[in-house]
Amino acid sequence: MNDKITNWTRSDDALVETAIRRGATRRELLQMMLAGGAALSAGSLVLGRAGNAVAATPVSGGTLRAAGWSASTADTLDPAKASLSTDYVRCCSFYNRLAFLDKGGTPQMELAEAIETKDAKTWTVKLRKGVTFHDGKPLTADDVIFSLKRHLDPSVGSKVAKIAAQMTGFKA
Repeated sequence: MNDKITNWTRSDDALVETAIRRGATRRELLQMMLAGGAALSAGSLVLGRAGNAVAATPVSGGTLRAAGWSASTADTLDPAKASLSTDYVRCCSFYNRLAFLDKGGTPQMELAEAIETKDAKTWTVKLRKGVTFHDGKPLTADDVIFSLKRHLDPSVGSKVAKIAAQMTGFKA
């Protein structure tokens, strides 16, 4: 009996993995598992193993579907143009920040190791070592300066251009 269950689970794994690769929805996956006779409690185990198999073989491209509570025709992945909560969630999912404020309003370092000032006019940002982009290129001070200067470029249309206008000089 155990051999039949093991073979049946391996078969379900293959079906679920194939469905995930083609972009099946959660509803389709649940229907497939229930139609195949998989117990609901075993469904998460099957889905978990199939997810691990997919994660082990990365491929370029694909589709990411996410639900949000706001939408606009101006939705964007450009952090300089983000204006809705969903834009911010997307941007924080794809990109790292120098620092951020936690739920209590306390600054937390992310790409920066430290951010210091003596007069609130001149700021020194020490970047975290070992940070690389998706292509393996290391993060440099020039990359950070480029990102900050984008907010000053009127053609970008940064939503924080007025705040960014306070930045008057950059030096790596």
